[in-house]
Amino acid sequence: MARKIKKPSRISSLAETATKKLKGKIDMRSRRTTTPPAAKPKAVVDVKWFNARRLELGVEQNDIAQAIGRSKSMISRILSGQRTLDAHDVAGLANILRTSPDEILRRLGIQVAAPGVKVTGAVLPDGRISNVSAKVGTEISVPGVPATAEAVIAASDGPSLATFAGAVFVFVRSDASNPVPPDTFGRLCVIEAEGQMVPVLATMVKTPERGKMTLEVFQTGEKVMTPRILRASAVIQIIFP
Repeated sequence: MARKIKKPSRISSLAETATKKLKGKIDMRSRRTTTPPAAKPKAVVDVKWFNARRLELGVEQNDIAQAIGRSKSMISRILSGQRTLDAHDVAGLANILRTSPDEILRRLGIQVAAPGVKVTGAVLPDGRISNVSAKVGTEISVPGVPATAEAVIAASDGPSLATFAGAVFVFVRSDASNPVPPDTFGRLCVIEAEGQMVPVLATMVKTPERGKMTLEVFQTGEKVMTPRILRASAVIQIIFP
């Protein structure tokens, strides 16, 4: 007697169909998954050197904090490479640790600039930065700054820049992964903002209006409202002619 073949029930057929569809969706999602970009390697700080130097000179972190006007937690961030340095920090560390600014930068794992820092723009009387200038593309000597530093020079025309004519503003362009670092608020920066055709030399001022940011333009004091800051690169040194 022939054995009867049991037909699959409607419920099991529906379950099988649903399983196939779900598997298909998972396969499609796995195909769409992209590998995240590799994290940018952090600077390797010579912690042993800083500790040995402090012990040799009898200097505590509190002493460093008081000497350069920073909090103890900020000093920890600087010595661990988590915070962008400005010229005041470098000079202060070099002074209290009795060494050169270049040595401090090297020990923080920051490549020291060659003798020349490239001029990338000219600051116009209204604070805008133009890349049309005879000095753009030239290099100036600025010791003790990171190799990635750039500079803009104040134009000599216009009464608003009379006292700053020829002054050099050295800055380090903010990384694309962190275009507006938290410590740039309230500091003089080269700012790229939504709605602005060219960068401007200004200070960011927080405003109570949601989604808005006020820029205080350098020297003129003009207040400019912008919906979004695209990049803020802090000025780390000003050199007067």
